[in-house]
Amino acid sequence: MKNRFYLLLLIFVFSGCNKINSNNQFIEFIEITDNSSLKLSSFIEKIEYVILPKDLILSRIDKVLEFNDLFIICDFDNLSKIFIYNSKNLKIYSIDNFGEGPGEYNYISDVTINEDLNTIDILSLNKILRFDLFGVFKEEIHLNSLLYKMMYIKDNNYIVYIPSNLHGDLLSNELSGSILFNLDPDKNTYKRLLPYYFKNNMPFMSEVNILQKFKDNFFFTMTFADTIYSFNMENFINKKYFLDFKTKRYPIELLYNNDDAISILNDKNNISKYSYHYSNLHINEKYLITNFRAKSNGVIVYNKESKEVFSGYDLINDIDKGLNKFNIKLLRDNIAYSFDQPGYILEHFEKNGNNMTKNRNNFTEMASKVDAHTSLILSKYYLK
Repeated sequence: MKNRFYLLLLIFVFSGCNKINSNNQFIEFIEITDNSSLKLSSFIEKIEYVILPKDLILSRIDKVLEFNDLFIICDFDNLSKIFIYNSKNLKIYSIDNFGEGPGEYNYISDVTINEDLNTIDILSLNKILRFDLFGVFKEEIHLNSLLYKMMYIKDNNYIVYIPSNLHGDLLSNELSGSILFNLDPDKNTYKRLLPYYFKNNMPFMSEVNILQKFKDNFFFTMTFADTIYSFNMENFINKKYFLDFKTKRYPIELLYNNDDAISILNDKNNISKYSYHYSNLHINEKYLITNFRAKSNGVIVYNKESKEVFSGYDLINDIDKGLNKFNIKLLRDNIAYSFDQPGYILEHFEKNGNNMTKNRNNFTEMASKVDAHTSLILSKYYLK
């Protein structure tokens, strides 16, 4: 948590207007059911497990990217470090350049893959740093405004997100009024893509996966927003996905201009009655996946082909009786990836071991090899 509090002093709340030009836009509704429980077998075919090398030691994983057999595993806060894991030769490289000088970062706000230069691009407080795929520093680009999130698109252009109530001293005047931009850092030009979403000030929420790219489209959303935007590469909105919580929708008006918004969110009465989108956006050919919060953390899995919606916060692993969770960090092809600490595996296996040993499966075979010194466990969920 080295610099989280520093960033929170700089970035406070979202605010603004939720109206945008809606001409020729198609809105697809995703209806969230009232069902609390959700069986993993509803949308998952099987689960495989991989015990990762012992050198890959992290207590927290904020973001995971994949590129050319490489897993880019990011710890923004605790270690301020990025691991580069080659899944073919099992070699591990790292980026550990915390500091104030050239080629160093004092905070990691986001990470993206520059597919044209084959670099890992790190967004820090006032610059973008580029490293090669072995973790060697290449160059840095200074920025005239603080950005919060970014994703590389093409032709040295990035999609960047700036919270609407960024402190005035850190935001160029010409950028006010919008939250999403197309940035060309070499020319230092910003093209506006999306105006303020909310009508009034909202509490700041730490975000991770709010930008995704799939084929010829990129997607954007954020926590509390009920809309997921799809843009084409010419930066025009071509679809909106609307998360319809119906009567469970959180009355965000309660949070407007409220200095005690956290207490409102934690209020037991509100927790029991309402739900809100808590962004963890992932997209592939068939599925759109994100999270929400109700009585506990929940998942929304939307089948774009059949229009089926699988949602719930009480997850049941009826596939192999392993962990009752689906907290994914990466979606590639038809596989969703999650990472777990060995302690959670051991606790679950010891608690339920007597029933599990009767039916050996992928989870029990993996769990029987885990001890306190085991590194991370990679879970691969094969979607139906």
